[in-house]
Amino acid sequence: VYRAIKSELGQFPAPFGINHYLIFDMDIDTPKQITKLLRKAFFIHKRLKHKLVIKVLNPGDLNILGTLKKLRRDNIIIDIDYYDGGREQIIFKDLTQYHIGLVIVSRRLFAEQQIREILFDAHIPVIKLAERSFSKIKESVVVLAHNKDLERVSTTVFDISSQMGFNLEIVSYMSDQNEYEEEILEHFQNLSTIFSKMIKVIDLEENPIRVLRQKENFLHCVPFTEKMLATPITTIFSTDTERLYHRLDMFHQVFIPVKI
Repeated sequence: VYRAIKSELGQFPAPFGINHYLIFDMDIDTPKQITKLLRKAFFIHKRLKHKLVIKVLNPGDLNILGTLKKLRRDNIIIDIDYYDGGREQIIFKDLTQYHIGLVIVSRRLFAEQQIREILFDAHIPVIKLAERSFSKIKESVVVLAHNKDLERVSTTVFDISSQMGFNLEIVSYMSDQNEYEEEILEHFQNLSTIFSKMIKVIDLEENPIRVLRQKENFLHCVPFTEKMLATPITTIFSTDTERLYHRLDMFHQVFIPVKI
């Protein structure tokens, strides 16, 4: 087991796929936002290597299109969709054709119900980029929950954190702990030994989301489950930290499928 887990270190986005897929919609993302998305996507691409596919939906800004065409390299593919054959068909075709293992989207695009449903069905990790700097992130953050989904994505969390050079913080809500959380925390501590990567456990007596909203920057790691498909207004009275992921959407978030 030790050798199997150790061999996975440095392989992300495998086993989900190989290449990275930045997708933006010019009807949703403004030229200024697209420029920022590109800068952050290149930073991620440089750290994780492999190829970066840039997909453009609803092309309209000629300046952005001209800039994109100049970015073509052996490891950067520019794919502009001029025909709008339907988001679902377009995205699923690309994910297979380009052997995609990581999707990168904007906060505004991920907020769309249809996009979340498409990406959930794809069973591929998704990084949702916020307005804050990505290159200045120093830690990945995991908030313990009442289920074992975090245990299923733990190896990927460690791999992403290691490759990106982030410290890893585990946040626990002390007044709401249960046996699942204790088992998950023990699991992370065991992986910490295997990966030779220290983790910092933070025990809070108040709502962790409220505390995390005060932080300057971090990458929030979340299991990508059906909970993410709920509209934010339906979770207003929820105490489930995973359902309330949108309360932290001003930070960068990575959604990791619990199954491949």
